[in-house]
Amino acid sequence: MDEKSQIAIIAKAIEKFRFENNKSGYFFVYKDHVPVAHPTRKDLIGKSLYDAKDPNGAYYVRELFESAKSQNKKGKFIRFQFSKPLPNRELI
Repeated sequence: MDEKSQIAIIAKAIEKFRFENNKSGYFFVYKDHVPVAHPTRKDLIGKSLYDAKDPNGAYYVRELFESAKSQNKKGKFIRFQFSKPLPNRELI
């Protein structure tokens, strides 16, 4: 199966999957610094977010990318702010 087909399967799988008590949590998928599957921000798909900063100035995509490349058994937590819509699209 080619990469485009694999991404389509993943995108469909995460589209309506939510977690947290209020269902505001969701999964997203990046390839390097580019979102390839995102259930709430389709406008970002295919755009490099290398220079994206959160309201506090954190280059969150760069940090997530570097963390993913260097994961160990302990893992690493990246803190950043991003819109977190509820299933009805209301932002929290």
